[in-house]
Amino acid sequence: MTSAHRGVARCLAAALWAYPVVAGAAEEPSIPAAPPPRAPAAPIDAAAPNAAATSAVPANPALPDAPPPEPSHGGERLGVDDVLRLAATHPSLTAARARASGAEEQAKSARGRLLPVLSVHDEYQHWDSPFAIPFGDQVLIARKADTNTFTAAASQPLLGLLGRVQEHAARVSQADAGDVQAEVAWASLREEIETQYLHLFEARAMRQIAQASQAELAQQVSNAEVKVKAGTLTNADLLRVQVALSNARQQEIMAMTSEKIARASLLSAIGRSPEDTSIEFQEPTRLLEQSTKPVDPASLTPERRPEVRAAELEADAAHHEERSRFYGLLPEIDVTAAYQRTDGQVFAKKNAAFVGLRADWAIFEWGATAAQHSAAAQAEVAARSNVEGERRRAQQELTVRRAQLMAADSAVGLARESLGSAQEAYRVTAAIVRVGSGTTTDLLDSQSSLTLARLTLARSEYERAIAYVQLERATGATTNGASSAAR
Repeated sequence: MTSAHRGVARCLAAALWAYPVVAGAAEEPSIPAAPPPRAPAAPIDAAAPNAAATSAVPANPALPDAPPPEPSHGGERLGVDDVLRLAATHPSLTAARARASGAEEQAKSARGRLLPVLSVHDEYQHWDSPFAIPFGDQVLIARKADTNTFTAAASQPLLGLLGRVQEHAARVSQADAGDVQAEVAWASLREEIETQYLHLFEARAMRQIAQASQAELAQQVSNAEVKVKAGTLTNADLLRVQVALSNARQQEIMAMTSEKIARASLLSAIGRSPEDTSIEFQEPTRLLEQSTKPVDPASLTPERRPEVRAAELEADAAHHEERSRFYGLLPEIDVTAAYQRTDGQVFAKKNAAFVGLRADWAIFEWGATAAQHSAAAQAEVAARSNVEGERRRAQQELTVRRAQLMAADSAVGLARESLGSAQEAYRVTAAIVRVGSGTTTDLLDSQSSLTLARLTLARSEYERAIAYVQLERATGATTNGASSAAR
């Protein structure tokens, strides 16, 4: 729960517990209709931390007598799946896709270096005069004023293939890591969107509860003013009710602020203006219902996390890079073949071809290549260590998220039990008041307890849904189909 939501709860609690102090200030209120009963929470199984919630969750777990949701602005209505679909063009996803595409092009470039290199070369020269050799009365033209040499050559690395094969493997691993990093960006964005979506409707439920509380307190203020004029109450009693009403209004303001923040985050994620009022978001029914499903114990493993898989691929790339640098210490031996046509030169064969070997080895370069190999070896050590670090972080987050879901699940079960007790207490108290054996203070006290129990249940159900979304992210489940969704 965020600090804003904790402040909302404290303000509402103060409002609900302040106004019952006015004994006899109100007329005997009518008994509100009891909400439909909820199924009791089952015990939580360690293997399935969310198996307790077996009943269907209402689309908006707010007060049954709360004001209805605001009508649509007359524009587009979007559900959470629609928001996720529109968020596929988010700048962070676009950048991740571009980096992945660039890595794939690098892999193609490395693959091309494994194949023979074909090249053509043509050189035309115009001399100031022909080159003539005199032989007595005869003159031999050894070179004309215009000459042309055309060469077509092919070269295939032999010993150099060892290093180039490793370089290609390194680029392929980096390209795969880029794809997984795109999944990481999608999973993070999806978690943020679903969390903000739930915060939006949680704040909306809190606002509706605050409005219902204000309606009740406003009636109490009116009745207290009448009693003060009649002399049966003091001004201090009236002021206490007015303070409670002000607290309820403050709670509504805080809830509206939280709602606007969550709405602005969602609109920004889909590329709309945060001030756009033409979009109405639909109830997060799927997110609330999925939080009641048991968690598969087989999914509670860090190996599915895209961060772990990306680190493993980066480590593989570092290993291949180290091998490539090692083979770079060996000489380069290539097989070459060429065809050459020469025009304008008498002593040069007009058409010629050859096949041969070419060797190149820098035997002394002040240790530059050896230092590069040492650096690549240390980079591999760092990459291997990073894999273990990512695995530990994923396991730690998975344990924390599972514990948070179990706590949220237990909170929902306790809130349902409290609501059932509050409903029964209110029913009994209302019956006692009707027969004249109880006071209005007793009725207001039980009514405030019932309202607070409904507030707690509404907040607990949304917090459980948020905890489930975060656990899905921790298990890597949100990356299923991420590549196609992001592309």
